[in-house]
Amino acid sequence: MKRSIRMIITLLLLTALIGTGKVSTAGLNLWQDGQVSNYPNPFDSRRESTTIIYRLSGHSEVRVRIFDLFGNVVRDYPQNIVNPGTSKIVWDGTDESGQKVSMGGYLAVVEIENSNARLSSVRKIGVVH
Repeated sequence: MKRSIRMIITLLLLTALIGTGKVSTAGLNLWQDGQVSNYPNPFDSRRESTTIIYRLSGHSEVRVRIFDLFGNVVRDYPQNIVNPGTSKIVWDGTDESGQKVSMGGYLAVVEIENSNARLSSVRKIGVVH
C-alpha cells in the first residue's frame, strides 16, 4: 500500500479511536494548549530518546499515547492532572512491555481536557536505526 494512503487510513483510524479531537475549545487557549513538539525527530531509539513537549494555559488532565501507523497503541502514559506551563514526557522508543519499537513512523497523541473543553493534538515521530 502506498505510504500516503496508509497515512490517511491511519489518521482515519486514530480519529475513530480518539474522537474528532475538538469537543469544545471554550476553556482552552488554543495559542498555547495543544501545541505539541518533540526533539530530536527523528531519533535513534538504540541510543537516545525523544522528548514530547506540550504547553498548557491552565490545570488540565493530560494523556499521551504513542500509536504505530496501523493504529495500535504502542505506549500509553496515563492521564494526569498537569499544572499550567510547559510539560515534557520522554519516550525512549519502547513499547508497553519494554521492547524497542521497529524503525518507522509513529504518532504521539496528546489529549488535553479540563472542565470546559477537550482537545487532541497529533505529532509525527520518526524512529530510525
